[in-house]
Amino acid sequence: MTISALLQLVAAYPSLRRKSVLQRFIGISERAIKARVSRNPGATLSMEQSLRAAQLAEILEKATQVLGARDAAEAWMGRRAMGLDGMVPLDLLAMPDGFPMLRDHLIRMEYGVYI
Repeated sequence: MTISALLQLVAAYPSLRRKSVLQRFIGISERAIKARVSRNPGATLSMEQSLRAAQLAEILEKATQVLGARDAAEAWMGRRAMGLDGMVPLDLLAMPDGFPMLRDHLIRMEYGVYI
C-alpha cells in the first residue's frame, strides 16, 4: 500500500487521528507519514505495515457496510462492544488476533447472529 493511500484512508476516517491509532496499529505516526510523502510522493509502507493498513481498511469498510454509515462505523470503532467482551474495536486491532476477531464479529452482526 502506498503512503498516499493510507493518508486517503485517514482523510476518510478522521477518528484514525485520535488515540494514535496509526502509531499503535500500523507502527507509523501520521506526522511521519506526511514527512515521508513530502520527500517521496510514491513512497510505500513496509510489508508488515501494508498488511496492517489493509486490515484496518477492511475492518472500517465492513463496519461502514454493516452499520450503514461511515459516522456510525467510526463511533462503533471507538466504543466498548458487548459482543467483544466489552473491548473497544480500535484497541482490539492492536492485538495479534484482533483483526480476525473483529472481522468475524462484524460478519455475525451483518447476519444478526450474536454469540
